[in-house]
Amino acid sequence: MVYEFNHIEVVVESPRILASFTTEQIRLITKFANESNFFVDGIDEETMDGFFKCALDESLVVVNMRQVLQLLYALSIEKMIPHNWVSLIADNQLLTPQSTGKASKRGAISSRLSELKASSAKFPSGEFLDFAKQLKEMR
Repeated sequence: MVYEFNHIEVVVESPRILASFTTEQIRLITKFANESNFFVDGIDEETMDGFFKCALDESLVVVNMRQVLQLLYALSIEKMIPHNWVSLIADNQLLTPQSTGKASKRGAISSRLSELKASSAKFPSGEFLDFAKQLKEMR
């Protein structure tokens, strides 16, 4: 997008990656994801780094989208991933729910987030908020 203020042109670009985490942060996120059984198959640190850099050859097959969305939403609260993270995930076909076998679209992710926020269960749970804060402190 291009904006003009008092004859000064300002270009505002949307972020093109979710995040650039340190090796230690990626290691911790990978361990957390594997222990929490986020994905059908366990993932390695290279795959997790590729996910956050929006550079995966194949989308990750998600066992429980609620778990993954809790982590991503907690990271967004801590401003560790950009405001357009839902679009980045959808546009780059990063996540595929096991139940559908098709990469998640922006509308589906947004709808699921709205459902989760409106539910009686705390979203994101304290575990995910604490984890995101721990990651932020590592920077």
